[in-house]
Amino acid sequence: MLNVRIASPDEYERITAFYRETAYRPPIHPTDVLVIAEDADGICGALRLCMEEGVIVLRGMRVAADRQRQGIGTRLLEGAGGAISDQECYCIPHRRLRAFYSQAGFAEVPLGECPSFLRDRWWQYTEEYALDVILMRRPPVPT
Repeated sequence: MLNVRIASPDEYERITAFYRETAYRPPIHPTDVLVIAEDADGICGALRLCMEEGVIVLRGMRVAADRQRQGIGTRLLEGAGGAISDQECYCIPHRRLRAFYSQAGFAEVPLGECPSFLRDRWWQYTEEYALDVILMRRPPVPT
């Protein structure tokens, strides 16, 4: 049975190990909110919600390679939705994932309509790393 929940800080070491296994290296900060998916075999998915310059940014969405296309990513986004509820949230996913993130209420936004630090990050991802990524925003959901 899959359990999706917000992780406690004492689990960050396990989550860091999972991230390493999935080739994600940025550090986890104490202020990050981590949503994890796990079953009897351990963590099979995780994402980070980071407060950056007063804005929530969804980062580090990872699902174990052998568990992809089983709904785990969707469940993680649902878990994250509860954590961000009435606040806007940004992410910079690969373009091929536009429809996936759209299902969770994210919509692509023009560069000029997002915080400058995210424009800079998008630029770095596209120019320096040659990634095909887009900027997306999930507006606040009224409660």
